Amino acid sequence: MLISFSSSALVKLFLTSSALAVIVASFHFLEARRFGAAYIRHRLEAQPPDPKDLYHKRLINTLEEMSIAAGLPYVKPYVIPSSAINSLALVKTNKPPAIIVSEGLLADFTRDELQAVLAHELAHLINGDSFTLTLVCSLANIFERLREMSEPERTSQLPLSQRLPQQAETRGGHPLLFLAFTLTSLIMALLSTLISREKELQADAQAVAICRSPRALARAIYKAHVKNSLIGDFNPTYSALFIVPPYSGQEGEGFFARLFRTHPPLIKRIHQLCAMVPMSIADLLAEIQTIADQREKARQEIHSPEEKDSSRDMPLLLSPPEEAAEKIW
Repeated sequence: MLISFSSSALVKLFLTSSALAVIVASFHFLEARRFGAAYIRHRLEAQPPDPKDLYHKRLINTLEEMSIAAGLPYVKPYVIPSSAINSLALVKTNKPPAIIVSEGLLADFTRDELQAVLAHELAHLINGDSFTLTLVCSLANIFERLREMSEPERTSQLPLSQRLPQQAETRGGHPLLFLAFTLTSLIMALLSTLISREKELQADAQAVAICRSPRALARAIYKAHVKNSLIGDFNPTYSALFIVPPYSGQEGEGFFARLFRTHPPLIKRIHQLCAMVPMSIADLLAEIQTIADQREKARQEIHSPEEKDSSRDMPLLLSPPEEAAEKIW
């Protein structure tokens, strides 16, 4: 049996579908602006810093100093309970902007490196990058949230430290929701890539104008890249928000890897910063190793003899700085 439609019926169907699409898109946009940043912060399990914690107190004081230097009003600090090394800035409509750093970053970075990281995130806030990227990444939230609600057992209920990146890819859910989530993630990843890639270089340069230490920012970016920057099972769509990609240790070199890369190559960022000093990359790596050795020596001096023998960390560089510089790039 054939069903025929008149031209007027087709026009009505088109207008109705278009109106419905506009309504849904408008609701989605408003929902992303209003709740997107809060959802991302919730996924990261980020909490306000504890003033009684010495590392947290240093974050509070340093962010206040750098905010004044950048000429910004109050910026709210948050801490991610993760040993990974990473940071990001979020903007919520009609709320103070937020800068979020991980526990691993606070424990591993020197004061001038922390200042440089905060200056980088403040530069994103000043330029409006954080607002745009928060909104773009938040637009992908709705399908992820629908998929999570459709799953009886969600990985997101686990503590952040117990999640694995593979768990984010193997979870169940309705096939249509999974397809919508995948397509949306690809589109949003490409869009955030187009917005973010060159903005990172601009933020690096502007951060130096705020913190006055290109070598500290170069050390911070390098250390975040070569160490663990992965934050739980966080969706790669949100990679553009972070100072280094959460999957920086797994970056490929193929066409699609380069197409969806949200950050400039590490060598490009380091070269730009080293040229401002000026210094060579080998000198930068030697400086990183020297600081690591000094901190290890200071740490061992306050430990008991038993602790000294059982708490030796692996050195940051496994070969001389000149050889390491050649291998990394």
